[in-house]
Amino acid sequence: MKSSAILLSFSLFASAAAYAAQEPAPDPLSVPVLEQDGRSYSARDVLAAQAARDPSLLAAVERDPDYRALYFRSLRFLTSVQAFSDRLILDQKQVPEVGEELLLAEAGAWAADRGIKTMPAGALSAHGFEVETRARLLALQQPEYSTQELRQHMLSSVPEFFHELAVSWIRLPLFDAAEARALSQDERREQYQVLDEAANALNAGELDWETAVERLAVVPDDRAKKGYVGLLKRTMVGRYEEPLLRHAFADLGFKMPEGHLLRGPIMGEKWVYLVRIETIRVRPVVDLNLVRDRVERSLREKLLQAKLQELRSGVERRLLVPIL
Repeated sequence: MKSSAILLSFSLFASAAAYAAQEPAPDPLSVPVLEQDGRSYSARDVLAAQAARDPSLLAAVERDPDYRALYFRSLRFLTSVQAFSDRLILDQKQVPEVGEELLLAEAGAWAADRGIKTMPAGALSAHGFEVETRARLLALQQPEYSTQELRQHMLSSVPEFFHELAVSWIRLPLFDAAEARALSQDERREQYQVLDEAANALNAGELDWETAVERLAVVPDDRAKKGYVGLLKRTMVGRYEEPLLRHAFADLGFKMPEGHLLRGPIMGEKWVYLVRIETIRVRPVVDLNLVRDRVERSLREKLLQAKLQELRSGVERRLLVPIL
């Protein structure tokens, strides 16, 4: 009798083990990374959509657990999820898709804007969501702008096209170097709020710049230089983050302002910045014909960003990355 019970227990255990062996392993890519307008999207949703341009990334993340762990914690993945979210918004708003020719053209221009030396096809493969969103929004704009429209935009910020800014900054990281990970959405918001509160205090005269730098700067070299960076040109795209340059130079007008100007907080990809424009070094020649292509690109960028913010407004989304 006892022997029969042992045999029965062994049989049940073997059956359970065999059943468990048949159960598929949990999908490591099923983890949610985005909640948007009542729906949840997984890492696989994002990577599968990317695979249309870059199938090697999905294969590497599936195959290599160590690489997957690093990638899920990275700024690159966070940026991809953000761009995937924007793509969903454009689809929901029924913004038309565009053809491959326009995608490649914008991929090349996007890379040049950031000083990235790569072929358009490579930029499109690596940054497909963002490039696609940009190309679709650019296609909504009028095909040409008149000389009057371009001159008006040029005069709205002459330093962007002709002059140099002497600037200081306070910058806070959007990544945790000690933990080798991007900051979460809430942590990014906290960094922004720290600089926003500092900007309000500086504008109100409740805080001076030197004290703000001493309290907030996290990079020793920034603190040692009292935040001073040096001369910036709008074309220094290989050295500084594109959002930093774009916002620092935007809408400075034709007449040179007096005194210091505060800009920010400005959200980049790696840092959030509070920028103080110390002086503007003026160059004598101001001629639209010398910078016509840059002025048109700048105008289209301004309209693109405004349209994207309009489409994003009212959309409830939460990024659930990095995945730790």
